Amino acid sequence: MKILFYFLISLILSACTSNKITYWCGDHPCINKKEKEAYFKKTMIVEAKENFTLDKKDSKIEQILAQAKIDEKKRIKDEKMSRKNIKLEEKRKKQEEKLLAKKNKNEEKKRKQEEKK
Repeated sequence: MKILFYFLISLILSACTSNKITYWCGDHPCINKKEKEAYFKKTMIVEAKENFTLDKKDSKIEQILAQAKIDEKKRIKDEKMSRKNIKLEEKRKKQEEKLLAKKNKNEEKKRKQEEKK
């Protein structure tokens, strides 16, 4: 009976433990899932470490995390700006093509009118 009791206690305790997995993007822990996916797409490598707890007293880790958050925000902002610039460039090219087509059409009309005269 004692063996059964100890077995149940150990089973319950092992089930209650959490297996936290922390993903590492290079030299710092990934901030969120988006950063993890972006880093994986870029390098095809993401490390996973179990039971990693951050000690808030460790200022180096805090600095690295703060810098990583800033870098991630900059990267996202740059991506948005580049997408926006690409769209604007495409729009400008379409407008130029329309203007060229209009000019060509007008020149054709003028040539036909001159030929008629």
